[in-house]
Amino acid sequence: MDDLKERLEAIRQSNKFSTEDAAFLSRRNDFAVKAGAADLFSYMDQFGLYAGAQTIASRIAAYEALKLTLDVPGHIVEFGVWHGSNLLFIAKLLKLMRPNTHKQVIGFDNFAGLPEAHELDGAAAQTSLGRYCGNEEILRAAIDLHGLEGWVHLVKGDADETIPAYEDAAPEAMVSLAWVDFDLYEPCKTALKFLGRRLCSGGMIVFDEAISANWPGETIAMREFIEEHSSSRFRMVANPLGRQPVMSLVKE
Repeated sequence: MDDLKERLEAIRQSNKFSTEDAAFLSRRNDFAVKAGAADLFSYMDQFGLYAGAQTIASRIAAYEALKLTLDVPGHIVEFGVWHGSNLLFIAKLLKLMRPNTHKQVIGFDNFAGLPEAHELDGAAAQTSLGRYCGNEEILRAAIDLHGLEGWVHLVKGDADETIPAYEDAAPEAMVSLAWVDFDLYEPCKTALKFLGRRLCSGGMIVFDEAISANWPGETIAMREFIEEHSSSRFRMVANPLGRQPVMSLVKE
């Protein structure tokens, strides 16, 4: 009887997540050292304490965009990954909300910063060559840390080459949610051409810099996209919470 009581108490006190959690904590400590910030997670775990209101608003916007498109068939794509914060945030949400989904999260970036600007991009963009350069090695390490290898895929290179190449290589791929954050006219134009052919009904295109005086190229590309697809119905939706993303187009 005493032996039975001990076994039952062991069951009662057991934590089915303890092994998994211990392994993750060990891996993330190694990641923090690799990232050059050994105390990284002492701050990250206090996100609500340190993050500004606009950062929180942008995360809520990403959650709402994903929630609204979860039942729309197709993958999730981000055009302009930078450090990968938004990309992995969406991927983690997707894994929590639809653990058995077919959806993949695909990020396009050259990992060399902003390319040469077009004349339509305005004065500020002309002096921004190389700005917003992310660290591909750290991002891939973060993908591995969080067990997202099968969920997140990075496509590195010039958008004018990689996006058409992806479209040719994946004739079956459709899109439910797209996040456009290339900032500049020409890569945004290329991304929107792809979305014009692959965005599903009910799908959403989120624009991070639309209607921005500093980055007019993204807005010009968006307006041209709407004009070119006048036969399709797109509803414009503002972000009511924060400054970025600015707005979305929802395909009806």
